[in-house]
Amino acid sequence: HYPETRIKTIIGNAAAAIPSLSGFSNNGGSRVLADSRVTDVLFSEFRKRHAYFIEFPVTKKSLVAAVAMRHAVPTAAIDHIIDTAQTSATIRDALIRFGNEARRRGSCIVCSAPNGKFLRGLKNAQAELSKEGVTLTFVSDLFSDRIEEKKE
Repeated sequence: HYPETRIKTIIGNAAAAIPSLSGFSNNGGSRVLADSRVTDVLFSEFRKRHAYFIEFPVTKKSLVAAVAMRHAVPTAAIDHIIDTAQTSATIRDALIRFGNEARRRGSCIVCSAPNGKFLRGLKNAQAELSKEGVTLTFVSDLFSDRIEEKKE
């Protein structure tokens, strides 16, 4: 229900608060992505900032794919969310499984809260992931070449 100017202000304030910001996500907000007016304003702003968008795919009514294509905004979806209520051993096993998926597909975006259990699971998975040829990276690295092209 926000007017266009308010939406642009929210995006502008977020970008100003994080000088090295390179992308956005809808973590905690999916319903808005089914609203064509709002998504059009959002992706117009993302394009101006040469930003990518990572979607938490929660609703089948999402317009992200079509709107992102229209605005030429690089986008991807979270492939897996790790519940940190699990044990660090279970988290480790999930990370190794997702790492193998990334190796087969070329990438796999995993989301989790960076709490102690997740960090222990990650630390315990690193050696095996490395041995399997899996490189952990920032999501922004998946889009760096496409974002740099747009800036030039």
